[in-house]
Amino acid sequence: MSEIQGDPVTPLRLEVQQKLGRCMMRLQQYELLVKRLVSSQVTIAQSIEAEGAQTKTIKDVSTKTLGQVVGELTGSILVVENSDPNDQEIDFPIDPSQIWVRSSFHLVFGASEHEQMKAELAELVDLRNDLVHHFIETYDVWSENGCHAADVYLQECYAKIDAHFLRLRGWANGIQNTMAIHASFMASAEFELFLDEMLADGQGIDWPSSEIVGLLRGAELNYAKEGWTSLGDAIANIKASHPDQTPKKYGCSSWRHVIHESKLFEIRKTPTAASGDVQVWYRSRG
Repeated sequence: MSEIQGDPVTPLRLEVQQKLGRCMMRLQQYELLVKRLVSSQVTIAQSIEAEGAQTKTIKDVSTKTLGQVVGELTGSILVVENSDPNDQEIDFPIDPSQIWVRSSFHLVFGASEHEQMKAELAELVDLRNDLVHHFIETYDVWSENGCHAADVYLQECYAKIDAHFLRLRGWANGIQNTMAIHASFMASAEFELFLDEMLADGQGIDWPSSEIVGLLRGAELNYAKEGWTSLGDAIANIKASHPDQTPKKYGCSSWRHVIHESKLFEIRKTPTAASGDVQVWYRSRG
């Protein structure tokens, strides 16, 4: 207290410190919000579940600097109209026998507006770095004139930072509302019907990486004769070891239907000598 009463600069310096702190707090609010947007931009969910496993992405983004996440914001989320957005790659353990939904969001702008925003955001990152690393070098807060100059500068800084934050919050609110509508649709009976119809048509299945195709190929290793495998032997083996893997699970009416829809195998039919029945054989396409 005696220092404040005896030194007229001290109250000015304390006010500068408060305004510097206000700027830093607003910058941290901005950084947290932009990280939330970047980490939630791409979502992968199983079937009609509303949420995907975003834990790894959130953890990775949390360690990045403001400059890095702003780069991702302008590179992946804020995109130029008629461009092909490059969504971030996310490593998720996906069961190919299930339907998975991948969704992402973008904010689309004209080319000139996008360039302007990139420049403004780059200035924001520079401003943050200047406040953190060079403020004391630039402003002599132990002198009256230095405090006055610093006060004016910090008011200008806060106005810029706050404008950026309010714009980002507006984007975030719009995205949040859109995602809520999207999640509501994914949980609806209409979307479930759409998935059922898509599966029934054999669409949406990544056949090369599906478990049922992997089992058919595994059976080839054990039961192939001169390059061809009895479909009956393969079916019996799969039913015994993986009873959950059925053609119906993949929207198919039979095992031959699976082979036909996957387009990964050749089929051959041969009559048996004893009964005259037809035996079905298959082999992977070269």
